[in-house]
Amino acid sequence: MNCQSTLIKVMKSVFLILAVYTVLPIQSLSAQGEVSLGANTVTRYLWRGIQFDNGVNFQPYMMYHTSNFEVGASSSMSLTNDFNEIYFWAGYSVKTSLINAKFYIADFYYEHSGSDFLNVKNVNGDGVRGDHSVEGYVVLSSENSPFVLLFSRTLWNDPDNSMYAEVSYSKELANDVQSTFSLGGSLNKSTEWYFTNNASIVNVSYKLSKSVQITSNYALPLSVASIFNPNGKAFFVILGVSI
Repeated sequence: MNCQSTLIKVMKSVFLILAVYTVLPIQSLSAQGEVSLGANTVTRYLWRGIQFDNGVNFQPYMMYHTSNFEVGASSSMSLTNDFNEIYFWAGYSVKTSLINAKFYIADFYYEHSGSDFLNVKNVNGDGVRGDHSVEGYVVLSSENSPFVLLFSRTLWNDPDNSMYAEVSYSKELANDVQSTFSLGGSLNKSTEWYFTNNASIVNVSYKLSKSVQITSNYALPLSVASIFNPNGKAFFVILGVSI
């Protein structure tokens, strides 16, 4: 069995799970886990220091999760430009007395003129490629530490097999403001994902988050992030709103 047919079967399984979770009544799922849904709005869409779209993006998501498993789908849709990213993921967490490890596999699909959702070919020497990219990553954290580590590697449709590492530090400030500092970089040449010719820092960010009380029963989550990409020599300030 070749890699392409294997990937097709895995993707079909993930999509089937998502469909089942969407159709089944929420009451029947509550005994097994929880269903979450919501949306974010950002003034421009950045990911790991890389700007994907310079317009306002609306980002709905849905997820089913238990204590150690999650599966979900989300999108980032530009309100001003022709950009639409669709993102599927599945994750499994392992908790010990010292560390929490979450393992993820994610599929990225970009809808555009001529794209084919069923085209899952891998890039090859003659330049033929599919419309899906797959990444695996792990997030390491501890209840006794404010630091979070992330390591990722592309698994499909990236000729450089890009690798990325990031460390984040979070601290609660006065007035219930949460601050997070992150430092991340490409660990190898990555001409298509992080636009680097060698290992480079691509993401230096500082984010402040706070829930603003709107009514006695509702608080609106807001965040402002300052992001600097040394490799791309670019700086951004982004406002985010969640519902």
